[in-house]
Amino acid sequence: MSYKTILAYLNASRRTPEVTRAAAAVARQFGSHIIGLSIVPRVPPPPATYADAAGQIVAMQKRALDEEGQRVEDAFRRTLEGSDLKSEWRQVKEPRGLIETIVCEHARAADLVVVGQPDNSDDIYPPGDVGEVVMMECGRPVLVVPRKGSFEEIGRAIALAYDGSREAARAAFDALPLLAGAREVHVVTFDTLKGRNQDRVIPGAEIATTLTRHGVNCKVANPMAVRSGIADDLMAYAGAQSLDLVVMGGYGHARWSEIVFGGATRDMFSVMSVPVLMSH
Repeated sequence: MSYKTILAYLNASRRTPEVTRAAAAVARQFGSHIIGLSIVPRVPPPPATYADAAGQIVAMQKRALDEEGQRVEDAFRRTLEGSDLKSEWRQVKEPRGLIETIVCEHARAADLVVVGQPDNSDDIYPPGDVGEVVMMECGRPVLVVPRKGSFEEIGRAIALAYDGSREAARAAFDALPLLAGAREVHVVTFDTLKGRNQDRVIPGAEIATTLTRHGVNCKVANPMAVRSGIADDLMAYAGAQSLDLVVMGGYGHARWSEIVFGGATRDMFSVMSVPVLMSH
């Protein structure tokens, strides 16, 4: 297995270089073909007003969206300019249907999907949480790139968050091409009982043994959970160990439950400081 087709969903010109560079960092390792995808949304109907004014409002909004779409394309092409990576550009204008549904349709034919961390601060393309929905619905592994930082290398030293769940197992094997090529992989299971667990089975040991048979250079880590949530602990561990990628399962609980009550996946979308590969 390898990542021969990588889809980069690009929904903001200011974020396009970072997301494209992250896709390129993976593509260089596998000789991948990169597809840049932008979706220029339809202009919503204006509020009730005079017909002439409504037409002017729609025209102004459409022009702004089209101009942003051009900036996204320019940034994608400029970022890859001079590289020997194979790439193509796709842009869907005024789609009929939800943006996330259209992204999923393109994503299902890719080996890996790259998206930016959700961010609604300045973007004119709604919604900002498309990456979360795509990760849930597209059936492909999704690499989420943090809002801050530039990532020229990804997957040299990896934390694999493992709790024995279906989602964690799916993520481990979806990430196998990166895991096999990494210098080191830390299989991380946090001790939430703070040493009180009497079970002699070392968490993560069995999956580490299986991955070792695939040529993965594994070590098992069972640090104590010390912060307010697993996402914070994972980012702290990755920082302390100088890791450049976290692999984890996404939304083991229902997404609505994590949105309301909190959870590791929802928290990770907020606190990530290194790229995170998620599978559901």
